[in-house]
Amino acid sequence: MLTVLSDGTHSVRFELTPDPDAIIDDRDAAIVYRGNWHVQHDPRHLGGTETVSFTAGDTATCYFNGTGLVWIGSADVINGLARITVDGVVREDRVNLRVAGPEFAGSSIGFDKKFQQLQYAVTGLEDGPHTVCIEVTGERGPEATDCVVGIDALRVLRDQADDVRLHVIQDYNYPRLAWGNFLRPAVLIGTGSQATAWIQLSD
Repeated sequence: MLTVLSDGTHSVRFELTPDPDAIIDDRDAAIVYRGNWHVQHDPRHLGGTETVSFTAGDTATCYFNGTGLVWIGSADVINGLARITVDGVVREDRVNLRVAGPEFAGSSIGFDKKFQQLQYAVTGLEDGPHTVCIEVTGERGPEATDCVVGIDALRVLRDQADDVRLHVIQDYNYPRLAWGNFLRPAVLIGTGSQATAWIQLSD
């Protein structure tokens, strides 16, 4: 077990760092798109793009070797419902992709969008070749304003564990200005800045 101790001025975050070779970007040829998909550009997407569609019946199919697959995409008020098929069998018929809530209290519509979210995970498959298909249903979930389905990236799961990165955070900033938050000055490490944290390892 790992314990991080400080004087109370820090926050701690653990981040899984998967093998880059396990990440399939939305523009990778390993994903086969059928229908009216198009590309949206935004630096907050993984790799800077997300491929989206709102046409019922459009599909994105990935062929991979592993024990599972994670679908990463953005969550937004315009997102609808998707159908997941694994090796020809429908696993989930109504995956709701609408954002759960605003990023900041009081944020206006348009600032609810969250990037690089886990949309769905297929796990527990026998290690080997598999096919996962994401289908646009053309349906809206509760309170959604449209039926958009977007794919930012897919992550192949394998038997080996991920590396873990430890972040010890002393200060923070809001990355953008919106209703309900404010833009703080840039967080910079100035000359003479210092802080201390202790890491304790135990069984």
